[in-house]
Amino acid sequence: MAKGKIFAEITVGDGRLVIMREDFINDNIRALAESYAEVRHSLSFFGKFPMKDGEDMDAWALRVQEELDESNKKREDESQADYIKRVFHKTNSDRQLFVRDMLKGVAKVFNQEGKITDEGFQKANYLDCKEFLINLFKSCDYSLPELE
Repeated sequence: MAKGKIFAEITVGDGRLVIMREDFINDNIRALAESYAEVRHSLSFFGKFPMKDGEDMDAWALRVQEELDESNKKREDESQADYIKRVFHKTNSDRQLFVRDMLKGVAKVFNQEGKITDEGFQKANYLDCKEFLINLFKSCDYSLPELE
C-alpha cells in the first residue's frame, strides 16, 4: 500500500478496503462512475432480462412480465411461510445487493479485488457499508440515489 493519508476505510468480514487520498485521480473517479453504471444495469430489469435479438419493447415487456409472474408463483413443495419469505426477500434485497456489488466495484477500481466477498459482506455492518459508499461518492461529486 502506498504511503500517504487514508481517506476512507471499511472492514467487510475478513477484508479491509482502504482508499488513500492520492488515489483520487480522474481515471479512478471516472472508473467509479462506470462501476456504478455496471452495477445499476446488472440489477435493472434490462440486466436481469436482456432483450433478445430482434425483440421489440412490447414483446420484451410481455416476456419479462410473464417471467416475473412465473418467478413469483408459489411452488408446489413450498410452505406458505417460505413462499412469503422468498417473494418479500427478493424485492427487499435490491439495495443490499446494490451495496455489496458497489463495494466490490470500488475494490476493483482501487486495485483491491478479492477484499470484498459475499461471505464477508454477510458479516459486515450494513450501515457502515452504506455510509462508506455514500461518503466516497459524495467526495467525487456523485450521488447514489439508490441509497437515499
